[in-house]
Amino acid sequence: MVVSHVQLEPGESVFVSVCHTFAGRIVRGNPDFNLDCLINNNLGTWVELSWEWQPSTTSWGDVSLLEGCDGAVVLVATDRSGSSTGFSDNILAGAPFSALSNKPDGSLALAKTVGETANYVALQYELGLLDPRTQAFIVQTLKPVIATSNGRWDLTVYPGTY
Repeated sequence: MVVSHVQLEPGESVFVSVCHTFAGRIVRGNPDFNLDCLINNNLGTWVELSWEWQPSTTSWGDVSLLEGCDGAVVLVATDRSGSSTGFSDNILAGAPFSALSNKPDGSLALAKTVGETANYVALQYELGLLDPRTQAFIVQTLKPVIATSNGRWDLTVYPGTY
């Protein structure tokens, strides 16, 4: 497993190149605990990406809240298809306290919605604000995956918790 990261300041942009077999996640994070392999830090918004084997340049992506939500993310295909997924609203603001969970640094995020410790209040709150067919992977039965035929994405990560 290769662990790598890019650290950006608010408003900063960067182009990141990955190999054509990449399949992985992009997450907002704090290098003090996101890069510490000893701390389990899955809580937060995930952008999941993968590419088809060459010669295709098709890439697939989604925004997942299954493991929690620490802020808004919008993923846009750059192939002129108009495909996008995600959301730009701060859904953490106004969330019921019982829908929240603490990250390793003590900051709050919406709790995970799957697994043994799934939070039903967080699930219902997210479903009341977002469309699981088009905006975010909230329930395992609906996964709003989009594709880009040129293998490139425009990803905007909005302010959130770290």
